[in-house]
Amino acid sequence: IKAIGGAEKIKKVEDLSMDMSVSMAGLPPGTTITGKTLKKRPNYFLQEMTISGMGTVSKQVFDGKTAKVNSMQGNQSFTEGAEFESMKQQAIFFIENKYAELGYETELMAIEMVDGQKAYAVEVTSPSGEKSTEYYAVESGLKIKETSTQPGPQGDISVGASYSNYEAVNGVLFPQKIVILQGPQKIEMTVTDMKVNVGVSKADFQ
Repeated sequence: IKAIGGAEKIKKVEDLSMDMSVSMAGLPPGTTITGKTLKKRPNYFLQEMTISGMGTVSKQVFDGKTAKVNSMQGNQSFTEGAEFESMKQQAIFFIENKYAELGYETELMAIEMVDGQKAYAVEVTSPSGEKSTEYYAVESGLKIKETSTQPGPQGDISVGASYSNYEAVNGVLFPQKIVILQGPQKIEMTVTDMKVNVGVSKADFQ
């Protein structure tokens, strides 16, 4: 929290709008994918993905009470369960600052080399008992990676994300590049536009 700007500065982040370009293997030549994320305090969240020539192919919206998922497989709504809890967590601004308040447990496991730099490996256990490992660079204090294991059709798969190219927006550092790993699949996301406190409306989450 100190590394990204401090508790006082992050409290002043009321909403966030972020556009990203997305790349992954196996796409037809000329295909472009863009992503958009909106967040608003206390717990509003929207994430959508658009593919050129196809339009919006997935959209997740959390309005504080209901999680809605619109995809090529159809539309679903959740008021409990894993999907609901996942989107509820994503809606929280700077959730690391609320781990103790929300009942998360953290344990420092080791110092490991991650992408050429020393990092603290911290095991995080959620209130529901799910475990993940977060890596914080020793030198900068910034989160640079997180990993976990999730059940898949052919057994457990390793999933994770790496964070880099941190830049300040309204005095708070945000990663401008995020690489998502889901088993063998790699998805690279690069921020093309990020704005903080631009008056994101509750209507955007309807």
